[in-house]
Amino acid sequence: MSDEHGSFASPIIIGSLATTLNNGNIVFNYPSDLPTGTNYTIRVVSTDPIVIGDNSTPFTITQNNPCGLTSGVVSGGPFQINCENNITDAGTVAFNAVAVMQAGNVYTVELSDEFGNFTIPMTIGTLASTANSGTIPITIPAGLNTGTLFRVRITSSAPPMAGDSSAFFSVTQMQVCLPVLPSSNGLIINEFSNGPTGNQEYYEFVVSGKCGDLVDIRGFILDDNNGTFTTPAAYTGTASGIAPGHFRFTNDAQWASIPVGSLIVVYNAGDPNPSLPADDPTDANNDSLYVVPHTSTLFERCTTLPSSFSPDSIYTPCTYATAPLTGWGPLSLRNSGDAIQVRSPNGAYFHGITFGGAEMSGGPHNLKLFTGDGTGMVGWFNSGDFYNVSEWSSGGAPVAETPGLPNNAANLQWLQLMRDSLNVNCPVSVLPVELGDFDGKYNGIDANELTWITLSERNASHYNVERSIDGVHWEKVNYQNAIGNTMTESSYYFNDRYFVQGKVNYYRLNQTDFNGVNTIFNKKIIAIDNTNTRNKNIVKIVNILGQEISKDEKGVQILIYDDGTIERVFKM
Repeated sequence: MSDEHGSFASPIIIGSLATTLNNGNIVFNYPSDLPTGTNYTIRVVSTDPIVIGDNSTPFTITQNNPCGLTSGVVSGGPFQINCENNITDAGTVAFNAVAVMQAGNVYTVELSDEFGNFTIPMTIGTLASTANSGTIPITIPAGLNTGTLFRVRITSSAPPMAGDSSAFFSVTQMQVCLPVLPSSNGLIINEFSNGPTGNQEYYEFVVSGKCGDLVDIRGFILDDNNGTFTTPAAYTGTASGIAPGHFRFTNDAQWASIPVGSLIVVYNAGDPNPSLPADDPTDANNDSLYVVPHTSTLFERCTTLPSSFSPDSIYTPCTYATAPLTGWGPLSLRNSGDAIQVRSPNGAYFHGITFGGAEMSGGPHNLKLFTGDGTGMVGWFNSGDFYNVSEWSSGGAPVAETPGLPNNAANLQWLQLMRDSLNVNCPVSVLPVELGDFDGKYNGIDANELTWITLSERNASHYNVERSIDGVHWEKVNYQNAIGNTMTESSYYFNDRYFVQGKVNYYRLNQTDFNGVNTIFNKKIIAIDNTNTRNKNIVKIVNILGQEISKDEKGVQILIYDDGTIERVFKM
């Protein structure tokens, strides 16, 4: 049945009949809580084959004693939360219902976003009750933005009713969570399932990047284990889940501009999981969800690289097949242990998670979800840092499967923030530089030699090398211009001849982009033990004419050391 305006946007099932007959009568009942209206219509839908019938003539329903549900006063404010320390706040909301509430009824409190919108409401309280009035305890989550236009509404389940919205109230965020920093825009895994039976597997990805951005995911690689998630001593090819080949997104125009926060579900079309939503490979209904069978023209497949005997990051050169594709093999999960991962178009690791026995490692970020067999298991991300395995959970299929939907309340909140283009505290930021390696050593003579490699750069201005002897206080010891914008590997080096003797010298990179924003790579700090080294001291610096000059003068410099040796350098 339609709503009172004749719309089937959210149809109500009012009757059913199991039959193979081509005509007959179906008994139905009108729900008791319908509003008065003159444009109700009904239609009949069959399941095998799937056919939607035409609409009946409009008819009238009169509500003699309408039900109602009112959201009352929200108490407990002003609400103060702290994302960094996971501190929530509590309160209550009053309600008043006009209806005969039925056994098993549950009242649910839904929270808007900071602008008062219920586009993706968040459940913050429930009450199992048949009473027509009372209060419901609520918990304000720790990760919300500061805002003055929050409000709640209450729904009931028996009978199903939705109340009006409460008055606006304020929530103050005392300490925002630090954003997670992926190397660039791309895809992160939000959920995966090994399926309840057979090979009913699917992967669910979230498009990541700065809130409000459109992300180009053309060429991004989807793969199972390729050796990156294998304990080296246990590497035995296919015995650690390395299926030859991989899939990647085609160069189709639709993949060039996917909104941040969108969900993409990729599933095995040869054995579809019953929990899957309907196919929607182009997000035709604009609900930020793409549901795509692996056989789609939007994917292409390589069946050879990486091979079972040359593991890790070997993705090119490869011949790709396009639709019609068949085998799910390159993405198929080995029950006793495997990985799900995303690689950038150049093959660089982006995100992944694994499970299984001792032969399976946690990969670059130690993301091993559980040890043991993964038959019938589901893994999902909650919220926060998706590179932190403690933010992940697992359970059994099909109960724990939620393809195309938020995994839980925390994941819903995280997705809400991702999809909020006005969110100043976006949970994901993008590093302007993808740092591949940062290393250093004492050269045995007179300097600490530092090198670093970037895999890509976006609007990068320059690098400062910073030094510390306590890991707390840092000083700049080198400035180098960055390449700027590149998707290829770039190398840099610096020799620190003025390190602190007799101490351990710590080094880190501080990168600045063109708009002045700094990124400090604190996870890659180099420690060089200089406690037993004696650096040669420079006693004089002269130019090619033998004239003494300062260490800052540009051009050819001749360094004269206290042991009598000299070195010629060029100062830029």
